[in-house]
Amino acid sequence: MDSFNFFFGVELGCKILNMADNLSLSLQASNMSANEGQSIMKMTILTLEGMRSEECFLLFWEKTEKKRQELEVEAPQLPRQRKVPKRLEVGTSISEAEKSVEDLYRKTYYEVIDFVLHAILSRFDQKGYRILGKFTGDAEVERDRLESQLRILHSSNLPREIEEKTGGTKLKTLVRFFRTLNPVEHQFYDMVMKLMKIILIMPATNAISERSFSAFRHVKTWLRSTMNRTRLNWCMILHIHNDDTN
Repeated sequence: MDSFNFFFGVELGCKILNMADNLSLSLQASNMSANEGQSIMKMTILTLEGMRSEECFLLFWEKTEKKRQELEVEAPQLPRQRKVPKRLEVGTSISEAEKSVEDLYRKTYYEVIDFVLHAILSRFDQKGYRILGKFTGDAEVERDRLESQLRILHSSNLPREIEEKTGGTKLKTLVRFFRTLNPVEHQFYDMVMKLMKIILIMPATNAISERSFSAFRHVKTWLRSTMNRTRLNWCMILHIHNDDTN
């Protein structure tokens, strides 16, 4: 634990994983929609990409070096250079080794950020989000009618009325506005209504299902192993929605 490698890894992990943990906790909110999840994911990605710069690394290196001296952690050192065996040499070029410890840990700094960025992007690159973006193969939403209704909605005074009445055009305010329309207007914008329902019901993560399995272990314990399915279902509902049932 006194080595600089361990100290540098802890400091870098705390700096980067704090943002990933904040993203994870935000996505687990019960009222989080798919559209809002994509928005906070993009904000996290932009923040991490902004950290991937020479200025941010030098600032992080300066703070880490100052803290190392305060905690009396051993100074960083370059590893001993080893000559590559002749049978493993490829070509005639000379391999370039890090000239300073700062260059060595700069490489680690960028590799960690790239790894976290790739992990987050691959997590959100799911089939459901692609279908939601393209609306291909979805029989429930007719793309031609949806485009027509969106053009009509854009050309009408509804967007300006929404901004005047609600102070913005966020998804929640749009839902609140469409609830004030009469049944005839709902039928006129039926494809827009279906699109909003898809966005609202699509979960951003599988955190809800994971919480259900965790709740199952709390409800059906070893002392309740003979509980039948009907009673278990009702107990699960009361346990999961305890905010409304308390």
